[in-house]
Amino acid sequence: MRVSTIAPLIIPALLALTFKAGAETSRPVEQPAAATEKLSIDSQPIMPERHKSYKAASNGCPPSRARCTWQHTYGGMLEDKAYSVATTSQNGVVVAGHTRSLSGHQYDGWLLHLDRSGRTLWERRLGGPLTEHAYGTVVMGDKIVMAGLTRSRARGDSDVWIVCLDLNGEILWERILGDLGNDKARTVAQTGDGHILVAGTSQQTASSNDDGWLMQLRQDGTVLWENRYGGREDNGIFHVTALMDGGIAAVGYADKDGEDGYQLWVLRLDAEGNELWERFLGHGRFDAGTSVVATPDGGLIVAGTTSADAFRLDDAWVLRFEADGRLAWEKIFEGEARDGAWAIAAMPQEIYVIAAATASYGAGSTDAWLLAIDDQGEVQWERMYGGPLWDRPTSLAATADGGGLILGGYTTSSGAGYEDYWVLRLDETGRL
Repeated sequence: MRVSTIAPLIIPALLALTFKAGAETSRPVEQPAAATEKLSIDSQPIMPERHKSYKAASNGCPPSRARCTWQHTYGGMLEDKAYSVATTSQNGVVVAGHTRSLSGHQYDGWLLHLDRSGRTLWERRLGGPLTEHAYGTVVMGDKIVMAGLTRSRARGDSDVWIVCLDLNGEILWERILGDLGNDKARTVAQTGDGHILVAGTSQQTASSNDDGWLMQLRQDGTVLWENRYGGREDNGIFHVTALMDGGIAAVGYADKDGEDGYQLWVLRLDAEGNELWERFLGHGRFDAGTSVVATPDGGLIVAGTTSADAFRLDDAWVLRFEADGRLAWEKIFEGEARDGAWAIAAMPQEIYVIAAATASYGAGSTDAWLLAIDDQGEVQWERMYGGPLWDRPTSLAATADGGGLILGGYTTSSGAGYEDYWVLRLDETGRL
């Protein structure tokens, strides 16, 4: 693994990056290259357990057992992909994604509620005659909110789909929102005052460009406000988070001005969704921000993917912004093949854990790669999980007690069928 450190130049200008082939370098701008210690992978790839149904077997984690770790697959014979995990106050896990195994036709949204041991408390398939996808979920006290897209009941090609359930899986309300084009929700979060944030992309007509779309709802599903953000040909939001000061941060992608490709896009908003600042950064042709968390001093740490230059495959990318939008640092974690960071979780002592998909390292075509960094972006530990085929992480959450991690995604290395939900409960250092 090569770790490249880039000091900020002018924001929001494109940043230039220089690499020396084959070297382990840390290269600040206008500073001599300094050697970076090569980091070893200290855990062997681990095969997911094999289960033939969505109800996972488990030896259990009794309440008296402080350390509780496991990994399980859930699914049937066809495609079942988990895109989001969230934790409950009882250290349970809610998993959202979509299934074809249980629908028998198109995709349906599929929600699982697992106990502390990974055993299924209940599962709920949600959908109509066409296609539904669930991309985000959040637990809000005694409620679960899931967001994605629906085609079965869309006004246009697809509409934003939001479902609120209680902790027993009973639907409390459902909202479908959209225009005449393709609209989808990618992420959902809770604000400090108990409201719901839903974000994604909006296409007002079938021929118009995409805009980033953010809305705030009350817990009864009433829309308080909604805003579209863009100005370039295409913009989209992948992840949103509420901040301690009542503000909002969102990350995604934006078209490059006058060029093919996309840049990473960061938005900082006030509590009503008014823009305070935005930043565009990129190194190669296709760059994006996929996840964001707040730091204690009001800054942001953003995970994403970058091609580093026009000739490289994707690399995992992590950036830190100050509260006023200044870029403090960025790091690119390079391999020889395609890698990308897809989720980030904040842990105690200002440790941030990044979940990346890697084709450069591990046991198979793609594996889950966990990297823990400190506030300066220095790697504290790294882990890899996966089997001989394709294992893709999509979501990461800290447990309610702060003493562990829940990693979600999907796997073709094990399970009952082609692709299954893949959920791991790890300790605070990412170990099973």
